[in-house]
Amino acid sequence: MFKLCVDADSALRERLERTRREAEYTRKKLQRQHEEAIEEHEAAKKVVDRKVSETALLLCDSDVMMLENHYNQVTLTANYFSAV
Repeated sequence: MFKLCVDADSALRERLERTRREAEYTRKKLQRQHEEAIEEHEAAKKVVDRKVSETALLLCDSDVMMLENHYNQVTLTANYFSAV
């Protein structure tokens, strides 16, 4: 009977050690996947931020051009009426 207990104890220790190794492997794998997902998210955020900045610059430039055109039209109209 003592032999059966020792064999069962040995088998349980082996299973426990295997389970610990599998849990550690899974933990490291999930941590690596999480870090990769964070890196991908940060890279995508940089791309979006860059596009937003570029778009903002384009909008600012187009707004400036629109205001300049409006100013030029007002100036031409004012010059026309002052000449009449």
